[in-house]
Amino acid sequence: MQTRAGERTTYVVLVEDDPTLSRVFTIVLSGAGFHVASYLNPTQALQAIREAPDSVDVVLSDVHMPTLGGDRLAREIQSVRADLPVILMSGSGTFDAPTNVSAIVQKPVSAAELVRVVEVVLASAERDRARSPTTATQVGVHEGG
Repeated sequence: MQTRAGERTTYVVLVEDDPTLSRVFTIVLSGAGFHVASYLNPTQALQAIREAPDSVDVVLSDVHMPTLGGDRLAREIQSVRADLPVILMSGSGTFDAPTNVSAIVQKPVSAAELVRVVEVVLASAERDRARSPTTATQVGVHEGG
């Protein structure tokens, strides 16, 4: 997505079932310049991603949630869009991270660290897309058309 000034707008889907943490993470990420769509319910987040998978740049999700854990959510996202980076956050416990998980953040996390992890994951995803032959072909067609 591009803004009017031509700068990239980064869209983050935040999935956190704790309303207070969700508000805090949204404020932190929005303050860092990210556009944040926050969901307390992972099933609703997954539905939104399914409806517009290419509009999301990164997913940031809690792991331990009652209806659908972040690890299961990441697996579902992988079946919708395999290249969509997922960052999982956990305060405790163990889980089996799917292959599309780009980073795991231990809670509590500072605002600076949260922003740093999102930026690092996005930069890595951008490098991966730049190396992808499919992306290069699409860009070439776009520039030529």
